[in-house]
Amino acid sequence: FMMYFNAQDGLTDKQSEVMPAKSKERILHGSWEIGKSTFKVWTYGDFKIYNTLPYIETVDADGMVVIEEIKKNLLGTKTCKIAITKAPFDGIFVQDFRDGTPNSWTHGIKKDDPLHLWTANDEWVFLSSGKDEWMAKNIKELYWRIKQMKEGEINTNTNNMSDNQLVIQEQKQLKQERFIKAPNETRDEIGGLINMQPTIEPSEIASKVIASKNLKGNLIRIGKTKATKTKSGFSGYNAVGKRRGTIIKNNRQGFIRDLNFNIANNTYDAIAYDLYFFKVDDNEIQHALTQEPIRINIKKERGWIGRDLSAYKIGVEGDILVVMEIVEATPNNMGLFYALSPNHILYKPKDQLYNGKKLDFWNSALALNLVIEY
Repeated sequence: FMMYFNAQDGLTDKQSEVMPAKSKERILHGSWEIGKSTFKVWTYGDFKIYNTLPYIETVDADGMVVIEEIKKNLLGTKTCKIAITKAPFDGIFVQDFRDGTPNSWTHGIKKDDPLHLWTANDEWVFLSSGKDEWMAKNIKELYWRIKQMKEGEINTNTNNMSDNQLVIQEQKQLKQERFIKAPNETRDEIGGLINMQPTIEPSEIASKVIASKNLKGNLIRIGKTKATKTKSGFSGYNAVGKRRGTIIKNNRQGFIRDLNFNIANNTYDAIAYDLYFFKVDDNEIQHALTQEPIRINIKKERGWIGRDLSAYKIGVEGDILVVMEIVEATPNNMGLFYALSPNHILYKPKDQLYNGKKLDFWNSALALNLVIEY
């Protein structure tokens, strides 16, 4: 079955169409050949469809839209499957487990936020940037077919309901395993560490640097200066509140002049970050290096991104923890992936920081560096 359409006939950026199901329990199933791919779609409950991200969203947390592509290639076939649903409560999306308990996860997911369960060749893939590319490539073609399937213009496969129910049930089970309530640990606001009594005030550190050593304008770059193709990030979730952090080894006494970090993939129009800097000694946070966070903004930037921080006179001595928190993102629920440094395989977050968990940030080997003036 083939159908051709004019892209201008699609929905505008701000339009959507609700596809009501006749019954909450009804499962619709369609299958189409498009080029070298076979697409299969299962829907359960009501959903909305758009021609831009998030493309498809269910009306309630119990609904689900499952899309599968089986594509032929020189090595055989590749299968990609996404289950689109919503969060039934505030919780975390677990990336992996260790000894039966969550080992790493995405926090801050609110009730009714979108949840995307993504698998490639039947293997769980967490927060893959390929998901956004796949949806952008296929959604308009699938939109018309799903719409006609819902409206009954295309015959749906209702002869094998047990198989269709199994597909939905498997994805619901995956959702139940991967999306859970947060562990019983209180998330401290990062401001708590900013405001805690330091052994020395940030202004005193700056004064100490100036008094102990006249700056000669020497510059040194510390941290990670190379980026790999390995990425860490998120896609389809509420960006505000997401934190990434990394520790930079430092044996100089001076001021931070520049911050540089690498974004591998960015689908946001604009992002505002709050930057936090902490002194670290013996793998433990000692105190903040600034009285308040420093705000920076980026547009549709990717690759190496640099910002001049010399005006803030951030005095440093010893190792430095840098935490980047997203405080604004336009539009929300898009995708952002940071490039990791070459040593990311050897990086063990739990060994890096003893008292950083209360900050609730993702501690990773980011491709991030600082230029220090000394």
